[in-house]
Amino acid sequence: MKKILFFAFLAVSLIFVGCGGNGGGYNPPSTTGNIQFLNQTDDAYYVDVAGYETFTLGGNRSVTYSGYEVGRHHITVTQKNGYILYPTVKEGYATVRAGETTIFYWN
Repeated sequence: MKKILFFAFLAVSLIFVGCGGNGGGYNPPSTTGNIQFLNQTDDAYYVDVAGYETFTLGGNRSVTYSGYEVGRHHITVTQKNGYILYPTVKEGYATVRAGETTIFYWN
């Protein structure tokens, strides 16, 4: 009888240990990463990440956005103000790695 009670207690204890904290169990690897956008000019720019949001970033500012899929992303930045005839347009790529932050800057 003591052995049965011991094994029953052990089974219940293992259930509670396995379900503790952050849900216990398997945490799949991250499939997304971050991009930090760094505008090293005095002028504001529109930032367009192909397939994602477009936003404005002020002069001499930076911002970090998360949730970008792992891989290479095409980025276009277009000067919002401070130009005479045509805005400055710059293009490039950012390679996102799982769980990491990639810096994309222009000057």
